[in-house]
Amino acid sequence: MKRRINHNDDLEWLLRHSRAFRGGQMVEVHIVRRHLYDENLGAEILAGTMITLLIRYAVMEAVGRETLRIQRRTRLVFSGVSDFSFFEQEGANSGTIEALQAEWKDGSFRFWFDQYGEVYIVCDEAELEEVGVPEGAPGRDILHEWVFQAQQGTLPTVEWLLDELDRAGCACTWRPGGVECAASGRFEWSGFLSRHVPVDQNQMGTVAIQGYGPLGEHSFGIVARVRGSAGGAELLAQLAHVLTTHFSGHSIGLESATLQRVRRSERD
Repeated sequence: MKRRINHNDDLEWLLRHSRAFRGGQMVEVHIVRRHLYDENLGAEILAGTMITLLIRYAVMEAVGRETLRIQRRTRLVFSGVSDFSFFEQEGANSGTIEALQAEWKDGSFRFWFDQYGEVYIVCDEAELEEVGVPEGAPGRDILHEWVFQAQQGTLPTVEWLLDELDRAGCACTWRPGGVECAASGRFEWSGFLSRHVPVDQNQMGTVAIQGYGPLGEHSFGIVARVRGSAGGAELLAQLAHVLTTHFSGHSIGLESATLQRVRRSERD
């Protein structure tokens, strides 16, 4: 799902759709400032600020005849940012969203992410991109999670994935099951991918993957999780390349599915 937030009707839709991100978690914050050189002043001036938030939250959602708890992964990009703050009270965790508050006034948006009004963004517009996963225990020590949802097509088989990875020069073995992979009956298959012949035995990585069928406006989805190794990250990159080459859709990666504090990056 992808939608621009340009006016008050969009804002009302965002609050309804996300349930105000109630109980959600901001797991990553990226701030990008763009500067231009002013020849008259002989100095660089600020030409714009953009902020990207990665949020995970859960909602109850009707899927067919069932009502399931869905874990959503959301990327919110705020453009034309004129003011923002991520100030933390001592002992507080600004990564937790009790309930988003927002208003559209005089052509600008203002978003508050905490009850004290100390975590906020003022901007011209925003864009939401989101994927959803049937709830299932993610396991411990997960350092990276990547979710892909296709707009069309059917869920590929494990055999198809193995063949395509082999063609890409990344031959893998497959081991079905796993405690965290069997947590939800909504998954059509689940298990672990490992490099068949790793380049470096000390960096052999394993990726836990789960495949599921139609959810919302998407025809199928795949969630992949890595416990953190160079080999696992490389294998995940190969898997992402195979899927995005053959299917169109949306994908969102989180640096940590269990991170409890905000991870920030800032660059000019």
